[in-house]
Amino acid sequence: AVAWWLVYVFFFFLMIRRPPRSTLFPYTTLFRSHTSDGGDTWTEQFYISDFLLHSIFFSDDKYGWVVGSNGIMFATTDSGSTWFPQYANSGGEWLYSVSFVDHRTGWTVGDLQGLVYKTTDGGINWYTQNTPIPMTMLSVFFINNTMGWAAGYDGSIIKTNNGGSNWSNLFSGVNSQLRQIQFVNKTEGWAVGYNGTIIHSIDGGDTWEVQNSGTNYDLYSVDFVNDTTGWVVGDNGIILKYVPPTTIIDWCNLQDPPEYEMTEDDSVDILSRIFVDGITNQSGPDRRAT
Repeated sequence: AVAWWLVYVFFFFLMIRRPPRSTLFPYTTLFRSHTSDGGDTWTEQFYISDFLLHSIFFSDDKYGWVVGSNGIMFATTDSGSTWFPQYANSGGEWLYSVSFVDHRTGWTVGDLQGLVYKTTDGGINWYTQNTPIPMTMLSVFFINNTMGWAAGYDGSIIKTNNGGSNWSNLFSGVNSQLRQIQFVNKTEGWAVGYNGTIIHSIDGGDTWEVQNSGTNYDLYSVDFVNDTTGWVVGDNGIILKYVPPTTIIDWCNLQDPPEYEMTEDDSVDILSRIFVDGITNQSGPDRRAT
């Protein structure tokens, strides 16, 4: 059977959970830090106050975007040294996820009543795409210019095979909010969400299988470097590492993190990307941060 190993982590990044809409601003959020030595040291690159930032995506080592509360969006073309605002015309609705396939073509989703926003000019202009469900979408992911998925409330998942011109509704088999979806190729992918939910597909999302995560904590992010090596992160500072049913995967070396006793009351979550060292038995292109 497929297994997910539970690891308690003592440091890395913080993720601020979305508050109730009745909660008043301002908030203060440290935006982005950069590392060039595998995470040993970090340099603050950008700071913004009064907003929450939910998703960051880089299409290569230079072009990146971040989205967040009140429909804010920032972009960089110089590896994060400078950032400038962009506008998706979301009417101030919160944006939760952004995905690009190159420095020009990308998508974003959020509290948009099922709408998906697409750009073909690097985020200068955005236009809406209709979907079959009027749900808040929390995650969007494209594997290429034509094939992509989005996931969100009530276990909703939608898919497109033509760049978002048309979307179809998929049956996930779960009712939990799905916080992130990712595919490693055109057929195999995962989605994670609340109450320890992890679901897996091997047919492009047409069908999904619920996997046993071994935890009831809310899960917020999933990242695979290939079809056998991946991690899920969430509440209480946990990392789940994927263990394929027929493959032995060595543990990643976390390089002796400092001791820090975390409790459930800490409400500390782990942000999307994890920088690790010592990945072994890795096939396919090397996608580790450099």
